[in-house]
Amino acid sequence: MLSLSKYGRAGLFMSAVLFCLLLSGNADAQNNDAIHKDTSVRLVIRDPGSITNDRILLIVDDKKYYTNSFDSLFPDTSNILNVKVIKGRESIDKYGKKGKNGAVLITTIKYAVEQYQKRFSAFSKKYTGYRIRQQGKDDSCTYIVSGLILSNDSRKKTEKLYNIKSQDIKGIAITENPWYNGGESRKYLVVIDTKN
Repeated sequence: MLSLSKYGRAGLFMSAVLFCLLLSGNADAQNNDAIHKDTSVRLVIRDPGSITNDRILLIVDDKKYYTNSFDSLFPDTSNILNVKVIKGRESIDKYGKKGKNGAVLITTIKYAVEQYQKRFSAFSKKYTGYRIRQQGKDDSCTYIVSGLILSNDSRKKTEKLYNIKSQDIKGIAITENPWYNGGESRKYLVVIDTKN
């Protein structure tokens, strides 16, 4: 049985992330786990502040928070695109003293979409105009990257587009889809030509 803290799903998720981070690098955290020895094993994940007083660096959409409490900082879990935990030398090299206890990097879907749209707008005035008219929504676009049609699955598409770096883009064109029929197809095609 899993006991939820007062923070709900977001607190549970971040507690689990912090738990894994501390478990792998901190023997004290291993000794403080709340495991009950009865016929059924139960894991109770407590508020991260009760496991250790160590503070970690939490980076949500490139905004840094140095904290041991996630109650007001953590985004809606359904909006998370990816989570990356870094620790040790990598964390210290990247973030200095604040990274000594590791760092949790979270990218939300909303942020990722905003970032790739800004990046693509630098390559196409027509794409910029489309983005402004659609108020940032690109549900009516099919993206084609270096000849490959991306899935219309929002999460997969967002991750693929977010990971395209500016230096890898040769050009971007947006046009009406000549095969658009109102069904599964999208009204616009965004064609991205990359160097790779």
